[in-house]
Amino acid sequence: MSDRLLLIDTDMLVLLGGSGTLADVLSSFDFEPEQCRRLAAATEQLRRGRVFKDTYPATVLRAVLRAADGIVSLTEPPANPTALDALASISGIDLGEAQLFAMLAEHDGYYLTTGDKRALVTLATSTKVAEIRGRVAGRVICLESILKLLVRRNGANATAQAFRDLRTHRTVGVLLSDTQARSDQVCLHGIDSYLNDLIQRTGEDFLYQP
Repeated sequence: MSDRLLLIDTDMLVLLGGSGTLADVLSSFDFEPEQCRRLAAATEQLRRGRVFKDTYPATVLRAVLRAADGIVSLTEPPANPTALDALASISGIDLGEAQLFAMLAEHDGYYLTTGDKRALVTLATSTKVAEIRGRVAGRVICLESILKLLVRRNGANATAQAFRDLRTHRTVGVLLSDTQARSDQVCLHGIDSYLNDLIQRTGEDFLYQP
């Protein structure tokens, strides 16, 4: 069996599970559903987390929980506790993201898709974890890259419709607004603007670029 896996953080799980686009994303990267992994704490956060309940409709969260139930959770800690501790000690990287980054650094066949832009920039620019940054560079998939893939695959209008109930997310609300979704060209131009800004902040080599 292939050792390729796609790790997904909880923010991205909400966006892809809530929009019903997770299967399209997995297919775009040639992953099977059984090759996806999420944080073990994700379902509890979704059920009890006030931030999610205050941000998204109950129908969206129910869809996300259904998607989460179909994804195997990470139950084993990273093999290198030193790397995990180093990541978790840095302001801007929470424990969940630290676990995902540490796992990513240990396995060359793993990819990570995350909606935590602050954590991405922190990892990419912190000298304390420069070695880990080097190991994961090119295998980190941000939200803008996901949206770009979906618009190319399904078109701007269909993608915007899928994410309509998730427009309370700031980036989604801007990049998939009715104005932006009026044409694929306009939508992709906006996405590229955000993506290029993040590339400038993290370095040319850090993010996976579709």
